Amino acid sequence: MIQGKTKTSRRIGAIDELRGLALVLVMLSHVGLVYGLETDVAYALALPAFGVGVDLFFVISGFVIYRNVLAMKALAGGDALAGARAFRARRLVRIAAPAWTTVAVIGAVRIAQEGMEGSWADLAAGAGFFANFYWAGCEASPAPCPHHLVASHFWSLSLEGQFYALAPVLAALPQRLAIPAAVTVLAMSAALPRPIGSYLWTMRPDALLIGMGVAALTEQGGVPRKFWPSLSLGQAVYWACVASILERLAIGRFSGLGLVFVALLFGFVVAGRLKAGAAGCWPARALRKGGEMSFSAYLVHLPVLSGMHDALADKITPTLSLAASLALIVAATVVWETLVVKPSAALGRRLSEKLILKNCKSEAEGCNFCRQFIRKRRAG
Repeated sequence: MIQGKTKTSRRIGAIDELRGLALVLVMLSHVGLVYGLETDVAYALALPAFGVGVDLFFVISGFVIYRNVLAMKALAGGDALAGARAFRARRLVRIAAPAWTTVAVIGAVRIAQEGMEGSWADLAAGAGFFANFYWAGCEASPAPCPHHLVASHFWSLSLEGQFYALAPVLAALPQRLAIPAAVTVLAMSAALPRPIGSYLWTMRPDALLIGMGVAALTEQGGVPRKFWPSLSLGQAVYWACVASILERLAIGRFSGLGLVFVALLFGFVVAGRLKAGAAGCWPARALRKGGEMSFSAYLVHLPVLSGMHDALADKITPTLSLAASLALIVAATVVWETLVVKPSAALGRRLSEKLILKNCKSEAEGCNFCRQFIRKRRAG
């Protein structure tokens, strides 16, 4: 492994805080969906669209993706094609192995509980990274869908995986083309209705592009930092709550406009938190820790929450059931992070470095970049 980390590969405390906030929003949304008819608190959680945590995740993903594309290109000595191959390999391995492990465990539980009968299409869609299209088509079909509150969260992961194919191309666009293209996509996204459950609802180029735009501005210095807003963590929470209400109100022909506005609002939040930097209070530290393990928690929380609810529905009160579910989610998150997610991330790093090293050997063996890369890799 390369000794040390590049500027674009270091964790950013403010971004991890926002990841933690996005995770909290998504989990509140799913608690409202699973327990909404059984407790007043859970019912209240289902009223705002706390699912906007997914939009925040997408903006953050766009930001991180752009930085990772630049990092891989830099490691490849400025070779955009080699950097793109390394980027795709690293990111796909990082998300694919944990996703497949989660799908396998859900499948094993289904076999143990119900035998081989029933639809497995939802798990196949999650494993194949086309769950966004699957669930949209399922909603539009007269046939009943599988249990939504088990594997439907794979739709967002599928969209991100699909975006990896385009990200290096988008990041390489010159500014004179990137800005008009982004504005055109945002305008079209705002003009088209995107009702919940539709094919267009599962496509969020607006949030991903806005995240990439924030990263481009920070990396290239396109906007002087003195003109950037500075937001505290409390203000970020406030604007996230505002976004949840706005997205709930944006229905019908205004649904596309609402999603774009929410994405722009979260772009503003990400930029503001980057300007302010990580907070030092204990809630911020807790959010940062949650943000560091947010991928693991995102994978396991919905099947655990739903499964525990179904298993304990007739045995204990909803409050105790929810408490047990949250405890198991924490335990499962730690296990996934330790045994699945971190090893997958390390494997992705090693694979990307091997691809770059292979490119070095196939090109000019004596170039300065290749000599430096090989020296650092051997030192690691």
